[in-house]
Amino acid sequence: MRTPWRRSAAALVLASLTLSACTGSTTPTPDPGDTTPPSIVSVTPASGAVGVAKDSNIVVTFSEPMNQASAQAAFQSATLGASTITWNASGTVMTVNPNADLMYTSSGQTYSFQITNTATDLKGNPLSNPTSATFKTFRQLSATLPLKASTVGEISNTFAVNSVSADVVVGDLANNTSRRGFFGFDLTGLPADLNPVNVLAARVRMYVNTPIVGTPFTDLFQSCSGSFCLFQGKSVVMEHVAYGNTIAGSAYGIAPLSADLRGLTDETPCSGLVCLFVGTSTGWNASDISAWLKDDLTNRAARGNLSEVRLSFPKDTNGDNAADNIAVSNAGATKAQLVVTYLMP
Repeated sequence: MRTPWRRSAAALVLASLTLSACTGSTTPTPDPGDTTPPSIVSVTPASGAVGVAKDSNIVVTFSEPMNQASAQAAFQSATLGASTITWNASGTVMTVNPNADLMYTSSGQTYSFQITNTATDLKGNPLSNPTSATFKTFRQLSATLPLKASTVGEISNTFAVNSVSADVVVGDLANNTSRRGFFGFDLTGLPADLNPVNVLAARVRMYVNTPIVGTPFTDLFQSCSGSFCLFQGKSVVMEHVAYGNTIAGSAYGIAPLSADLRGLTDETPCSGLVCLFVGTSTGWNASDISAWLKDDLTNRAARGNLSEVRLSFPKDTNGDNAADNIAVSNAGATKAQLVVTYLMP
């Protein structure tokens, strides 16, 4: 026979077990685990992409946080070369940054990569949609653009135009009249859909005939003093202008399109201190006008498919009744030209 205190103790134990079950303090049922496989949400550059920039990265976005070591091992490419791989904080975006820039070629360089199903999520589920992709970089092209004959010539400070001379004279003559030179380059040799930002370089080349008449690089420059003058390379001044399809006297004093002035300097390579003396000389001279060409392409229709420049000296004349000038060739193989390097998809 049970005593009353034993029946009370049993009731207390039963009540305690019941209360524990209600409050959830017992061991929970084991989690069956995550069995949903991860997937690739997006890849850039996309497969089939063309016109990919040389500094582009490959960016892979996954549907959930990944086992990073497995995903990196699953990324394979025989063309990209050594790369640095980084992740976002949540482990869902993998960025592959090639250690060397991608290459541009005349036909576009082809690159490919794949991501295999050995990539897993944090629970070990394999990738559900392994992928491969191929893309091409921009094509790097070059064009040598000629002058448009109707835009070439010299104008005096009396607004007289000489547009037919074989040489374009820049400087002053013995009668103390000055000459400025004008050159318009025909842009129709560039693709109609060329994006101005894809101009890599634009170099004007002009040939200065022998001899240089008088001393224009002394007499038509402002005087200077001190040792610094020894290191000045003196150049004829080039300005960016727009005067239209034909040369007219009014172009002599037309306002430049910007305050940016360029020099026309000897294009022969130099090194060391010798470069300090580089200025305009006889033979081929050059100047980079990439920014000007980009502006002309932006305003291509309004400017008649032309890129135009004006040459002058800092002083139009020194009034000494002696000629001081250079002659820029406008004949044969030494005509001025604009050499453009650009990118196309």
